[in-house]
Amino acid sequence: MPVRVIKQIEKIGGRIGLAIPTSIVDIYGCPYDFDSDRYYDVFSCEFKNHFDKSENLVRKINESSKLQVVGICVGQPQDPFLLLEGNLIAMNYGFVDKDYIEVIFQAIKRNTKVISIFPERLIEDLDFVL
Repeated sequence: MPVRVIKQIEKIGGRIGLAIPTSIVDIYGCPYDFDSDRYYDVFSCEFKNHFDKSENLVRKINESSKLQVVGICVGQPQDPFLLLEGNLIAMNYGFVDKDYIEVIFQAIKRNTKVISIFPERLIEDLDFVL
């Protein structure tokens, strides 16, 4: 099983999303195309649970979705960020800034290639433990 995270939702540049887990960036990178001024990657994820900012369970989700990597104007090149705004799961479950979500990152689609994320083991990156 790939990378399991419980991370706080962030609002950056007026948009809500998640930072890409360091364990993924360190191994797989996050390529940026300077010519088109965009990131390539789309992550296949399974959303497991939604927690409020006090770490209390709001609801179980257990749905899969894709998250696009976008650049938020913080650094140069733009820092990569997984956009939740406009995502159907985020809209249906009412994700807001400072809430937490549990997500399992399963694969990266990079152009036409699909890359499994750590298929041989589970890596956890948790802001808190259940």
